[in-house]
Amino acid sequence: MLNVRSLAASIVLAAGAFSALPAATMAQERVPAAEFAQLGAISSPTLSPSGSQLAYLSRRDDRAEIRVSNLQTGETISLAANDVRIGGMFWVDEDMLVIRGGIATQLDAVRGVVDFNLLMAFDLRTQEFRRLIRQGRRMAFNPDTSNVRGVDRENRRVLVQVSSNLGTPDLYWADVDTGLASLEIAADANNAGWILNRNFEPVARIDRGSDRRYMTVSLAESRSRFRSLRRPEGAPQITSILGLNADETELLVTVDREGFADTVLSIPLDGSGNETIIYEDTRFEIGGARRDPHSREVIGLVLAEENVSTLWFDEEWESLQTELEAALDADVVTIASWTEDRRSMIISADYNDRPSHFFLLTENVNGQLELSAPMETNPVVAGLELPERRSIEYTARDGTTVQAYITVPDTPGPHPAVVLPHGGPAARDYGGFDLFAHFLADRGFAVIQPNFRGSDGFGYNWRRAGYGEWGLGIMQHDVSDAVAYAIQQGIADSERVCIAGASYGGYAALAGAVYTPELYACAISINGVSDLQGMLNYTASRSIAGGAAVRYWRESMVGSATSADSGYLRARSPAENAARAGAAVLLLHGRDDSVVPINQSERMDSALRSAGHPVTFIAQEGGDHWLTGYQARLQVLEEMERFLFEVLGDPAD
Repeated sequence: MLNVRSLAASIVLAAGAFSALPAATMAQERVPAAEFAQLGAISSPTLSPSGSQLAYLSRRDDRAEIRVSNLQTGETISLAANDVRIGGMFWVDEDMLVIRGGIATQLDAVRGVVDFNLLMAFDLRTQEFRRLIRQGRRMAFNPDTSNVRGVDRENRRVLVQVSSNLGTPDLYWADVDTGLASLEIAADANNAGWILNRNFEPVARIDRGSDRRYMTVSLAESRSRFRSLRRPEGAPQITSILGLNADETELLVTVDREGFADTVLSIPLDGSGNETIIYEDTRFEIGGARRDPHSREVIGLVLAEENVSTLWFDEEWESLQTELEAALDADVVTIASWTEDRRSMIISADYNDRPSHFFLLTENVNGQLELSAPMETNPVVAGLELPERRSIEYTARDGTTVQAYITVPDTPGPHPAVVLPHGGPAARDYGGFDLFAHFLADRGFAVIQPNFRGSDGFGYNWRRAGYGEWGLGIMQHDVSDAVAYAIQQGIADSERVCIAGASYGGYAALAGAVYTPELYACAISINGVSDLQGMLNYTASRSIAGGAAVRYWRESMVGSATSADSGYLRARSPAENAARAGAAVLLLHGRDDSVVPINQSERMDSALRSAGHPVTFIAQEGGDHWLTGYQARLQVLEEMERFLFEVLGDPAD
């Protein structure tokens, strides 16, 4: 572990390097959208086990590359990744890097575009790619073979959990040298997952109840025999499994406790019933567990509050975290990657007013710490003086307190404003730099992003409160009330407010234009839903998605996973009520969207035109649901800017 006693002196040098970054003046000119559209010169950095190599994703304009840098020789290998959505990387050993990738494709047998998530091994010795986990008899067709459960470095193989044709969680070993997979454990129909020890052996199996919310755990007596884990009578129900403790005698889980958004329990595997509360929070759910990628031990919790942070179980980790936070001028500091001996680390520094930076922290042979100059994710935007994105709370019409983020230009208000509901809807916004919020604020618009009821991260009851509340209910009311708050506070000009969003946020934007036209001068929908029945029909027609996706959409839209009344859906579909729209509308949709088909925007465009309402519709060639491509992101930013200036006016005028 790094010697934290010498950390502060080392960080002083880094702070000096950071302060030398080019700073913009108060009279700075607007940076072109082309610079904001850059996703990052460096992202997803990960150190090899020895620390001699650094792998990361680098993007510039249309180019996306995976780069592997030898930190001793300075040599760098670049691998083109333009057509792949990179979901992360990890090392098997010094010679083998495994990449999680997503590829969208059109299949004759399936309606619409399908996303394939897969694993690719890159051999640094031969510089060859090799796909891991191909289809077999139990998984004749599976779009997701990227769920890694463990890495066996000694035998150069990766343990992957793959859903079988029956939807059961089978475990396969994938040989990184050949790409061949061998079935390790075949699950039965009732199994929902596995709890594995550090030797990759199943300690227990996980089953879900009929409501699919709660889990039960059965301990393994053999690979085919299991017995229920004994727990005290009335013990709270398990909602997720985090993993085993350091000595693998206790199971760490989250449970449902009245009055708490989330509670982490430690449950003894010996059935003694001495369950211990490790962590609990009345407002926020945790974001998961932090695991050591080398020992596979759970070493902390991800705390997903206004900003994301880590609660370390070990005093050494906690001490290092405290030293880093004290020394680095950042809103959030994260230890992102480390070597097996913990003598080299990648540190992420995140800010509420600029893009993040990465640092390489190493210990030299003399035991002294050395910190690299900051590795900037977006050097041009990092040099701007952007407004801080702040967490606030406002009161909804029924008295409920709602958390949100605001980004307000450093000019006298009230400002032309954009309310930006997130996608999902079972998702949430976090603190830190935000591409859309900071781009719009740089243009002079105030931005508010509410974590409305129905959002993830605030407990089951908060999420459940949004079920069946699309368009005319609580979810949309919370967004409208965020606008009212911004107007009351003198932040937003009531005559110049636009609502914009992507995916579910795009639906919320269209719903705002149709159901509350008095609030908005314009609406921007990016890859948004407009026809709820059509969305359900599309999902049901895709056999690959299976019943889980249909249940999710029904439960979210209607409040019931088993039924969907057509009249109810029509009343909440903006395309069915386009004649009520009172705001100018901009629609953007990627032709390769694999989540929300482009006909959702085509339907809205046709409905608005039939109603005689002005609308602009842009179909993005090659655009996907996540705006992965640079040209798609750039077009969205430029069209948003043009449209907002046209309808709301240029704030600088």
